[in-house]
Amino acid sequence: MLFNPYTAIVGNYSFEQDRKKGMIIDSYPHVARLQNFTYEGNRIRDYGSKATVWFCDFFIGRGPQAEPFNIVCNAFPVSTEYGKRRYPNVDRELMERYDVHEIPWNYYSNLLKCEPHPSFDICMLYWIYKDCGCIHPFDVFGFKFSHREATLFRAMCDGVLQ
Repeated sequence: MLFNPYTAIVGNYSFEQDRKKGMIIDSYPHVARLQNFTYEGNRIRDYGSKATVWFCDFFIGRGPQAEPFNIVCNAFPVSTEYGKRRYPNVDRELMERYDVHEIPWNYYSNLLKCEPHPSFDICMLYWIYKDCGCIHPFDVFGFKFSHREATLFRAMCDGVLQ
């Protein structure tokens, strides 16, 4: 288990802009950040600066924009045979520079039963949900979901998603 219930989960959507939640986010013992986060302009004021977990898909051209972080994760199972076929554009050389944790296959295959093409965001949230047993919506910042993803997210928050 990599995650615990005391994790702020921070996406890149501009929803938190000008809400000044940076200090709240940084007060969490663990902060998971997504993809190509940056610390430019007022983003620290709005999104904080702490990053203990970095989630990245490692698609070619993507890499960390800020360090340090203690844990690096890929929410896609790119090292499995399925992942090698499904996600051929992964920069495996970049992944080798980090000790990358991948979503456990049993989590991912279970998620496929609910959503045949899960987004990276939903995979990340599901992984944290499975490790913690729940996700509290007030611990999630800067995400925007499609209607289908919002339904999955609500099920995670309610603790009813298998």
